[in-house]
Amino acid sequence: MKKFSKLLSSLFIILIVLQLVQAKVYKETISLQKLKKEKGFHYLTKMAMDREWQQLDQSLTCAEKQKEQRTHRSKKSINLKNTEKIRWGKVKAGTVSQPRNRRVWFFALAACDLEQINQVIKENRGQGIKIEIELTLLNNQSHFGSDEIGFIWPIGFILFFYIGILLYGIQYIIKQNQKIEEIDVPLIVILSALGLSIFSLFFQLIHQISYSYNGQGLFVLDLFSEMTEVLSTFLLSVFLLLVSWGWTINYMELDSFDVIVPLAILMGIIDLMIMGLGKLTDNSDSKYHLYDGWVGYVILVIQIGLFIYFQFGLNNIKQKASIKLKSFIQQLSFFGSLYFLAIPILLVISWFFAFYDRNIIITLGTLLIQAAAFIVLIYLNTSQKSAYYKVSMKSQGILPGGRL
Repeated sequence: MKKFSKLLSSLFIILIVLQLVQAKVYKETISLQKLKKEKGFHYLTKMAMDREWQQLDQSLTCAEKQKEQRTHRSKKSINLKNTEKIRWGKVKAGTVSQPRNRRVWFFALAACDLEQINQVIKENRGQGIKIEIELTLLNNQSHFGSDEIGFIWPIGFILFFYIGILLYGIQYIIKQNQKIEEIDVPLIVILSALGLSIFSLFFQLIHQISYSYNGQGLFVLDLFSEMTEVLSTFLLSVFLLLVSWGWTINYMELDSFDVIVPLAILMGIIDLMIMGLGKLTDNSDSKYHLYDGWVGYVILVIQIGLFIYFQFGLNNIKQKASIKLKSFIQQLSFFGSLYFLAIPILLVISWFFAFYDRNIIITLGTLLIQAAAFIVLIYLNTSQKSAYYKVSMKSQGILPGGRL
């Protein structure tokens, strides 16, 4: 019992990559076998601010990490003691602060005495001993970090704005169908993407409200929010690619896209897979926003590839285009390029800012660019004064092959 108590006294609260930004309730069960495999560290070590984290991470040994942790004023540790194997120990409370600037803090679980771990495992005949840890982080009594406070309001505003646009689009389709008894397929695609974004924002809004109360939110709704957002982005990307290759301008039949349509479906599946795998790295110590880490680099490459394919299609139809069509192609090239390169541009811009500012730049930037894309595309498809309406087959009154 004494050895077990001594062992626990050498353990320090957790290395979760829990940024002050995430300020949430965290629960985990750590086994001594896992500590043994990690050579004394479940992750890395103790508490440290972001600017000292790399220096601490590069220390060679467990002992060096602990020594480095003790010698700097910005790093703190909380010792956990428990004399009984089954019951919870006393609640430990403490604060970390940085008065001048906002910082990101990291937390770790450390146990450097491997001989002691081996002895306890041996005494328990190889049976795994588990240590349960619950960690609650509050940022001025709020579960939200300093870069997430206030996100509920813009999400709610854009949600109601999208609902208004969707109702306008549905009303337009009903009126057009009464006049020419023809369903506007391009507009249906755009409104479908808009509907998915509405679901995404709704799920995210409920998740954020729940998060504000319990520090955990609703994982299922957060997952559904990302899934519907990926599908929405997929539909908009496919629409722009099809138009860049002449759909609604030179022809309406999708039979002409035997290669593009399967490729688009494959792209959607890949996007969902990347999103799913990206959720597995949400607690990574190098992830500060949705597109951080390897997920961000993969998405960056995909978006640049789509941009190149988009421009290649525009150049293809530009060769035989009229003066009026060439003018529209220039406009489409500008807006389409801005859409496909939005995430890469935002990622590059965020690299010049502190870690705790990157989430705001990426999240709000993505929301604003997507909102602008919906506004432009719905205007182009509903206004007879738009350049797209004048050069597309909509100006002919009936859309060949567009009937559902």
